[in-house]
Amino acid sequence: MLARSRIIAALVIALILGGGSIRAADNKSIQGTLLSEEGKPLKGAEIHAQRVKAKPLVAIAMTDAHGRYWFAGLPVGAYSVTAYIDGVAMSRANVTTSSKGWTKVDFDLRLNAQGADGTDRMQRDVRMSSSKGSF
Repeated sequence: MLARSRIIAALVIALILGGGSIRAADNKSIQGTLLSEEGKPLKGAEIHAQRVKAKPLVAIAMTDAHGRYWFAGLPVGAYSVTAYIDGVAMSRANVTTSSKGWTKVDFDLRLNAQGADGTDRMQRDVRMSSSKGSF
């Protein structure tokens, strides 16, 4: 199942980067980081961005060695962004993207370890900005 998810992620990324139908005017969307319960970057976790209140769209990204992920070129709109570890949803945040810059969503699983009850409690950890820079 993990291999299938990685294939889907690669196809979505190829579509976005390759100029497919998933593009925004200025190519900015969602970026952020995922930290473990120990506060360390998590590599290889899946982050899903699912568009809500519009034509369905699901994009998948994998975190890099620094726990970073990004979705470039998604249509502007409302998204549910979920962090998955080993196929289990660990954290979720609801955000609205803008054409003016990146929407930043950082997940910190230490919140789960400190008594939050998992998915959807991560709204406390969402940090959004419209900065024009990236990581």
